[in-house]
Amino acid sequence: MPRYHFPLSDGDAETPDPVGTDLPDIEAARLAAVRTLLEIARYRVDGAADSTRLSMKVVEQGRVLLVVEFALNVQAGW
Repeated sequence: MPRYHFPLSDGDAETPDPVGTDLPDIEAARLAAVRTLLEIARYRVDGAADSTRLSMKVVEQGRVLLVVEFALNVQAGW
């Protein structure tokens, strides 16, 4: 079973994932990255500033396979 790593970036710094997770395939890794990033975004956005940008890579054997991004930008129009 492949081992995928999911480093997280918040625009300022990247947090590595040195351990990784064994998953059956890239689709399972993609779903894990999307779910994890949304969960992290949920807590970062709660009471946060009006803009937030997060990204998570899906890496296997040192090769970036996917990048999942989340961006929030609130603009007042009144």
